[in-house]
Amino acid sequence: MNRFDRHAGAAAAFSFVLALLVFGTALEGYSQRLHPVALLGAAGVPRATAFNALAFVLPGALAAWQAWAMGTALPAAAPAVARIGL
Repeated sequence: MNRFDRHAGAAAAFSFVLALLVFGTALEGYSQRLHPVALLGAAGVPRATAFNALAFVLPGALAAWQAWAMGTALPAAAPAVARIGL
């Protein structure tokens, strides 16, 4: 696995948290204690498409990338438990 593959999971978490902080601050009246995260990406909310892309699509793609990279890094003789766990 290369450097990007190893850090894709952390980048996914960072992207989600950063999007939540930035878009939550930009939406007037939004409180992270009172409102669900999905409110920032709801239809009719300003910049919802950008939030959905940065908070849900990008982290999901990065997590899928890391899972794929981990799967290809397993040796052919890896036990079945390792493959099932992955």
